Amino acid sequence: MALMKKYYQILKIEPGVTFEEVKRAYREKIKFWHPDRFPMESPRLQKKAHEQVSQINEAYKGLELLYKKSNGGVNWLTDDFSDNNKKRSTIFKFQENSSPEMIRARQSPSYRTFTWHNGNRFEGETLDNKMHGWGVYFYNNGDRYEGQFFESKPHGMGSLFFLNGDRYEGEFIADSIAGQGIYYYSSGDSYNGEFVNGKPQGRGTLKLSCGSEYRGWWKDGEFLGKDS
Repeated sequence: MALMKKYYQILKIEPGVTFEEVKRAYREKIKFWHPDRFPMESPRLQKKAHEQVSQINEAYKGLELLYKKSNGGVNWLTDDFSDNNKKRSTIFKFQENSSPEMIRARQSPSYRTFTWHNGNRFEGETLDNKMHGWGVYFYNNGDRYEGQFFESKPHGMGSLFFLNGDRYEGEFIADSIAGQGIYYYSSGDSYNGEFVNGKPQGRGTLKLSCGSEYRGWWKDGEFLGKDS
């Protein structure tokens, strides 16, 4: 418990807050201590920034695991998703290979910034010159992915933000939205449930902004029927 207390202190939040507040605090801290905000000519400041980023990432991952295991009381999945009555695939395929051509790479022990010729950018943890650990990937079309990477692919827990206001929060498996998650539409609709290959599949709940609710089973993005 002492370690959990330390994690809360690092993010400067109180125990018992929602997981949304944990994520908000994490993003604010990462933004403040991002190494790019400090002069490269100052080794002392760069070292301090990298140390802070490492601590912040450790704290977030520790609290994420705590909230995931609690499954109640402090629940990290509290909201819902929807396809807005559209046959819309939410599949997310990563756009870069594992060894991209980089026009800039700022080296640090584990935290780097990659920038590609097409304007895409990555900021986060790396391993063997690959995106690996926690990071943020910015697309040149305005979309953004924040979450875990495994060997340069989104894998684990993450959030995908679309320029049109849609948002997905949940699990990714080898580049694809898969597992448990929540998809929010900018219209106010939402779906909370299971995904396979970027589409609702399995058990889930669709809530429309008008108040209608569809709770039951899904396959390939289509509603099959209510729970028995």
